[in-house]
Amino acid sequence: MPITQAVILAGGFGTRMREESEFKPKPMVQVGERPILEHIAYNFAKQGVENILVLLGYKGEVIRDHFLNYREHTQAFKIDLQTGNVQLLGDSSFPKCQITFLDTGLHSLTGERLLRAAPYLEEEFFLTYGDGLADVDLLELEKSHRKADAMVTVTVTPNISKFGVVSRDESGRVLSFSEKPDGHDLINMGYFLIDKSSLKFLPPSTMLEVEFMHNLISRSELNSYKHDGFFAAIDTPRDLDAVNLKYQEGTLQWLI
Repeated sequence: MPITQAVILAGGFGTRMREESEFKPKPMVQVGERPILEHIAYNFAKQGVENILVLLGYKGEVIRDHFLNYREHTQAFKIDLQTGNVQLLGDSSFPKCQITFLDTGLHSLTGERLLRAAPYLEEEFFLTYGDGLADVDLLELEKSHRKADAMVTVTVTPNISKFGVVSRDESGRVLSFSEKPDGHDLINMGYFLIDKSSLKFLPPSTMLEVEFMHNLISRSELNSYKHDGFFAAIDTPRDLDAVNLKYQEGTLQWLI
């Protein structure tokens, strides 16, 4: 049975994006003409995920207001100025889905947010963060999860250095210089497939990425799926500029 639910963590303060996130939460920072969160939801929906759960915190009202008025902001409409009646013209181009918005507290850590959402969770669900973009193939991720028969699968990707690497001898003479080399190490993308039953190993008031992951590892219940496509964690204004440049160049055509 295909997985039909995705959870998006969208409650953090985004302190390293202060100029952008002072007046809006980081998931509402724009790539192209649409917020990051909308791109993420779009990618889930176009791959058949029809139930999306957004976990709110910092400035959650900005996210609520955006989606409450989504069709008015994105579709042609006509208005009768005498009566105020509004008629939307045509259908939305957004794939079929329903989005639930849940306030999980202003200062909650990621693990606590997920526990607070437990009553709304299906038996299996995807989970990611509202400040990262990736063209993960959900079907392939699910295949890896099924094959491993683990409670949780984490998506990993090669660690690409942002800096040039210099190799030198004992005298200081440079032997080699590699600009932004592809690393051999794999990093956590923050893109998961989770069995709800695994939440019994998630302590309250903790980070999802720490105690929970260690508890799963100790029980051999954490699988990994390697993603070789695009991934960008938008943590700083520099990250945002880099993604927007790629978007403008047309290399991220899987976005809205």
